[in-house]
Amino acid sequence: TLFILLVIFIIACNRDDNNPPDDNDNTVTTEAKIGINGGVLNSDDFEITVPAEAFENDQNIKLIAKENNDTGFDNIVSKIYTLEGLPKNILKELKVKIKYNGTLSGETFIALGETNFISSLAKENTAYRLLDAVDSSGYLICTIPKTENNSKSGGGLVFRSDNFSIGLLAVSGYMTYKSENGHFKIKFPIRYEEYIYDLGRYLENAYSKFRDIGFSYANRTKWPVSVTVKGLANDIFGYSACSVWGDNYGYMEFNQNKLSNSGEIKVSAGHEFFHLVQALYDPRNRYSKAKFQSPYLWLDEACAVRSESFFSDNSDYVSPNFSQNANMILKGAKNYSGSAEQVQNYGYGMSAFIKYLTDKYNDGIMVKIYDKIYDGSGTFDAIDVAIPLETDLVWNWFIKKLFSFEIYKESGKWSKSWLSSYAKQNKRKFTINSDADTVFKYTGKIPQLSAKVFSIDNKYESLSSNSVLRIEAPGTNDNKIMVFKVNNDESIFLQEGKDTLSINDFKTLTENHQLVVLVTNRKLEEPYTSEQEIKVTLKVLSYLDIKSIVSEIVLQGTFTYQTDNSNTGTSQSTLSNFGEYGGDYYTNLKEKISIFGNIITCNQDTVFDLNFSNPSYTIHVSQKRTRTIELDDILDPKRIVSYKYHFVENQESNQPDYEYTEKNETFISIQDIPFSHNFNKTMYFKATGDISNHINQLSHSEVTNGKNYGSDYTISGNLVSYNITGGNIRIGLEMK
Repeated sequence: TLFILLVIFIIACNRDDNNPPDDNDNTVTTEAKIGINGGVLNSDDFEITVPAEAFENDQNIKLIAKENNDTGFDNIVSKIYTLEGLPKNILKELKVKIKYNGTLSGETFIALGETNFISSLAKENTAYRLLDAVDSSGYLICTIPKTENNSKSGGGLVFRSDNFSIGLLAVSGYMTYKSENGHFKIKFPIRYEEYIYDLGRYLENAYSKFRDIGFSYANRTKWPVSVTVKGLANDIFGYSACSVWGDNYGYMEFNQNKLSNSGEIKVSAGHEFFHLVQALYDPRNRYSKAKFQSPYLWLDEACAVRSESFFSDNSDYVSPNFSQNANMILKGAKNYSGSAEQVQNYGYGMSAFIKYLTDKYNDGIMVKIYDKIYDGSGTFDAIDVAIPLETDLVWNWFIKKLFSFEIYKESGKWSKSWLSSYAKQNKRKFTINSDADTVFKYTGKIPQLSAKVFSIDNKYESLSSNSVLRIEAPGTNDNKIMVFKVNNDESIFLQEGKDTLSINDFKTLTENHQLVVLVTNRKLEEPYTSEQEIKVTLKVLSYLDIKSIVSEIVLQGTFTYQTDNSNTGTSQSTLSNFGEYGGDYYTNLKEKISIFGNIITCNQDTVFDLNFSNPSYTIHVSQKRTRTIELDDILDPKRIVSYKYHFVENQESNQPDYEYTEKNETFISIQDIPFSHNFNKTMYFKATGDISNHINQLSHSEVTNGKNYGSDYTISGNLVSYNITGGNIRIGLEMK
């Protein structure tokens, strides 16, 4: 069988077109060995003449005949033949005679069928082009052209075998129309004439459009393109095909039953002609281009789908091929190779990326990409060289615009609600129904050049108004977190970041919306198949609503104080404890607490008088306490990074004969106190035992100026050294 690769487009691309003949129903009519001297193979109703030097070697040629087959032609006037054993190189034209049956009408042709791997069907299928034939005494006669070598590589055809097959049959009741500028010759059943002039115009428009963008047609030296109109599967509008004969023989088929749908035919004509243009940039030899799945398949489809909007009357046109395959973008670059259907669907989805590039730069960026393909680059390498920034550097910008619906507007399955539905289908949806629903965890793998989608649906009406969504996705420089708020009417980008991201006003944002989180991976390194392990945690947290601070700092060891007395001189004393004055402080400080970032500041200013009698006098006291607490995370604290306590007290006494003023000042700085436990709405941080490594700084000073029966004195004291051997640090944040 002759296989040729079709580079094709089918608006709905999942069903069979015309099936190749079933070998079980075939009967070998005749066979002959034909070599360099030429020869003839014939039967009662078929003859093929091979001139001398047409074949380079001896070939065993077999003729198989069948009465009928589903070829899509309305008026077949002969048996259907399969010619097996043709050599890879046909150096001269071959002459074919086929006996026809019945009465001929209109124009009559011999259809040459090449059984190809059709990319959009992801399997082999037979496509036909019509050869001009003349009627001679009950036989139709045509010539099969010689094969050409117009590949860039200049020879070196690689075949899985040294021969191939073709199908041949006679059809009648046709007409021919050559498009206005002569680039397309359309052969069609007479009854569809009213639609053909529009088809010719659509094809010429496509020819002009891609030429004006900057594509070169230099590698095709023979025009017009052969276009066959016949019956195809019901959901197929048309496709284009490369030929094993070479670039000059690339051709197209359109579905006669879809011609009345002018909008889709117009788009299909543009898409399909672009595939023929792309094939001119394919550096492989003619046989490989026709026979095998293209290594550029996803890029070909992505560019062709992007180009459809050039030919649509809808200014907001979105290809159904994109809308049905947008999810392939999220599945990553590993889909650039694999089964034809998988690769094709990846290309359909990635049309949005090509549109992003053409919108950002211009349509000519596609020409630059295909110039690099022609020079031998792979698909991603070609894009990287063609655009100012490499693919991985623009990936996150693309994702942001795509899911903001700035590249393609809603159409079909591509809708605002699609993202949250996709997350649910893949078990990455976090639904909040009660206080108990606070954490969602995911562990998995993320491919190169892709994104994972998570949705958050808040159904809990009693959720705290100061709730925050915390997103944790620790990764590399290749990863980014993006957040959108989404409903049926809008998809609004909110925020982006790396590793950890907090979304404030969570309750407000989720009123009539869901939140959608994307974790992207922009990495792009050959062979593009590696995947990165990721762990994603979604948490619903609240800012600390602190009622009071509970602090107890008791330090044990040796604490040496030096006292200077203006009357008695200098002395030292040693104590075994040091800490916050008064031990535990349980003080309601609501109006004194401020929070900025991860830092809590608590101020308490106290002024009071101590009144005495017999004798009557007053001690006026003013105190100022400042506590500064830095947490590692204000929303989900695991430790106190630093705690600073500063206490200043001033006293003034008017006691007769013993007047004095006094100032006491204590400063304690500690660090790295781990979370211990929660109890009765209080979050405790605690350190015990050898706590010396938690102490940064200690200081204490006292200064007293007074009179003792009219004699002035000054006493000052300072903590001059310390050695901490134990103790207890306990700091609590009591919530309302």
